[in-house]
Amino acid sequence: MFRYAVKRIIRGKGMFLSLFLSVALATTLFAGILQGADAVGAKSLEQIFKSAPYDIIDEAVDKNITKTNILNIQSVIGNVDGVTNIDEFIWAPMRTYEPGTNNTIEGVFLVAVPDNSTFYNGIIGLKHFERGKIYLDVSSAMAQDYMDNGTVVMSVSTYLWQSPPGFVDIPFKMPVGGSVAVDDTTWTLFVSRYDRYLYGLFSRNDPTQKRPSYNLLLMSTDTYMDIQNNLFAQGRRPTDDQHGVALVSLDRNKLVNPWDIQGSAASIKKIFETINANGAYYSFTPRNFLGEMLDAITQNSNQMKTSTVVVSLPVFFTAWYLGTTIAEVVFELRRREIGLLMTRGMNTRQVLQMLIFEGIIVALLAGVIGIIGSSLIL
Repeated sequence: MFRYAVKRIIRGKGMFLSLFLSVALATTLFAGILQGADAVGAKSLEQIFKSAPYDIIDEAVDKNITKTNILNIQSVIGNVDGVTNIDEFIWAPMRTYEPGTNNTIEGVFLVAVPDNSTFYNGIIGLKHFERGKIYLDVSSAMAQDYMDNGTVVMSVSTYLWQSPPGFVDIPFKMPVGGSVAVDDTTWTLFVSRYDRYLYGLFSRNDPTQKRPSYNLLLMSTDTYMDIQNNLFAQGRRPTDDQHGVALVSLDRNKLVNPWDIQGSAASIKKIFETINANGAYYSFTPRNFLGEMLDAITQNSNQMKTSTVVVSLPVFFTAWYLGTTIAEVVFELRRREIGLLMTRGMNTRQVLQMLIFEGIIVALLAGVIGIIGSSLIL
């Protein structure tokens, strides 16, 4: 029976050609939709990976920066499987005096970078910060005024460790070592705008972000700790929170498969949870930026598939109508043949199985051709 069905398809290929084409058309359409959405997701990942160097940002906040262990963060999360690189910096809100006046400027970012850090690749103008000096981002609002003055006076609000608190503002006068230019990626990290930068990459908008009016001061980590140790020696600590930031890069080649976004997200989540557990003792709170990007890509891909399928439904129903019509015509043409088969001993069930088997063979062949065709088109 099944052998006869195969011979019938081969001998009557013209009869089955229209059915074959209708199934192949529908398969090509829908396979192309699914593969196309995945291809767009893979391309989005490729674009993000080229411009976004970090996958997880682990940040600890404390008035005593030494409690965060940020200077030894490598020993805390560096041994986690899947972590390939960790960069760190310290930032704190700061008040400075306008040159030659007693007026203070609020909302100044003070960033401390370790020696030999990869951040110096994004800081144009020098290779490292000299200990004991402060540097200005050339795009800062007050950069030129501070450069002309030659010094920056910072006002650090402090309190005593023990009661009474004894709040006192302590000034630190720092010589200006020079001005530097900070590239877009590094700037977004220093001023806590990395999420907006990634969104710009993902949405294919300009990720550079037009910089608002701001003031950014830079120094080495050693210089920053000299200031903190000066305060600690007086039994004081800053009233403002100090932020220790660890920037984690993962083994993307091993963890991320563009054609299995959900599986990749699950693998990254396990690493994220391990980093969270290891850093919890030092008050670190991580944020899984890579996982967020994978979730956004998945959501975008699903929306694309749904909207495209809805638009393509008329084509699908046309192919379905064509297939059913052709099947009815073929059945009518083969009515005499079916009668002869039944007179030779075939029952109704066997005839039905033969017709279904023929349809399955045609559908499988057309499906394979449709998938190959959609891949070639992509």
